[in-house]
Amino acid sequence: MVFIFLSSLVSWTDRKPLAESEYSSLYYIDSNLVPFYPQIIVYTKPAFDSKPLFKTKHFNNSFRLVEILEFPKTNFHGILGRWYKVSFLLGGKKFNGFIPSQSLANCVVKESGKTYLVGLNSYLPKPIQKYQASLKVIENGTLVKEILFEPVSQYSSNENDDKSGEYACYSQINIFDSLGLKGIDRIIEISTGVEACGYEGGSNFFLVKNNKLMSHLKSYATADGGEFYVGLEYIFPNDTLGAKDTLIIKYNNYELVNDSQGIDETSIVKMKWNGQSFLRIDSIFKKEIVKIQSEEFEED
Repeated sequence: MVFIFLSSLVSWTDRKPLAESEYSSLYYIDSNLVPFYPQIIVYTKPAFDSKPLFKTKHFNNSFRLVEILEFPKTNFHGILGRWYKVSFLLGGKKFNGFIPSQSLANCVVKESGKTYLVGLNSYLPKPIQKYQASLKVIENGTLVKEILFEPVSQYSSNENDDKSGEYACYSQINIFDSLGLKGIDRIIEISTGVEACGYEGGSNFFLVKNNKLMSHLKSYATADGGEFYVGLEYIFPNDTLGAKDTLIIKYNNYELVNDSQGIDETSIVKMKWNGQSFLRIDSIFKKEIVKIQSEEFEED
């Protein structure tokens, strides 16, 4: 067995969120589920032609996930989903019903009186497979802001289907303060990824002030077992190695050449932030041979 240590691939950042969601609560039994739309229907059976049991009127409702049904699958704007058996309280009594998973938020987090929801809106299989998602900001059960975006991870578990796709990526929300950028009150990070090597993952960063979107940034990374790495990450002013009023963009491309060395290319771009937009002020490119530190031993 060989252990390889690559110091050049360690993240520069060490930021602490004000709040963070669980990873993709849609997939865990007993998790708390929140409507992604103000009005969704809970059915008596896992079928759209069954009798409605309950209709929500706002985003304040919640349900407990009891069971995920493998079949039949549901389709919403090209997005394949599952029927979820859920439980909920109504008038002090407990009820069980069924909801299509596309009606629910993928992940949820609350911070300073606001609720942040992320979910999928649509899927376009051609000319390339592409999901569209949205970030919704909720106050007092009412939608106050919605931001449409494309998740960094776009993997579908049925990628050979030319009509529909089932999203097979995890997602998470992190809420930060301004991280040192003036004129910003929150930075919202939506991370998506796949729990396997060779697939792209990363984050959408939304820089907002009073629920107004000021700027949108996107980071990404793809790696495969020490063979290669390509990625782009951001260093904000308050991060480790950050600079005042400056966003540092680090692009890294690493490739293993043989058992003892690899080639590491790094580009660093510095962008000055004036409170409303970024202005490029400096850039650096570096290419170096990286020595691989490895240790071999016999397994028991």
